[in-house]
Amino acid sequence: MKKISVFTGILIVCSMLLLSGCVGTSADQNADNNKITISMAGGTALVPIAKETAEQFIKSHPNV
Repeated sequence: MKKISVFTGILIVCSMLLLSGCVGTSADQNADNNKITISMAGGTALVPIAKETAEQFIKSHPNV
C-alpha cells in the first residue's frame, strides 16, 4: 500500500511539472507582437563580448 501512495505522489508531482510548461504567456496570446527583447544580467566582464555580438548581429540582419 505504501508503494502505491509513493508512486501516486511521484506521478502527481511529475504531472504538475510537465503541465506547468504548457502555460501560455502574453507573447503567445498576442501573435502580432513581433518585438523580442533580449536582456542580460550579471557582471561587466561579458559586456565587450555582448557588444561585439550585437554589432555582428546588426550587420548581418540590417532590417531587424
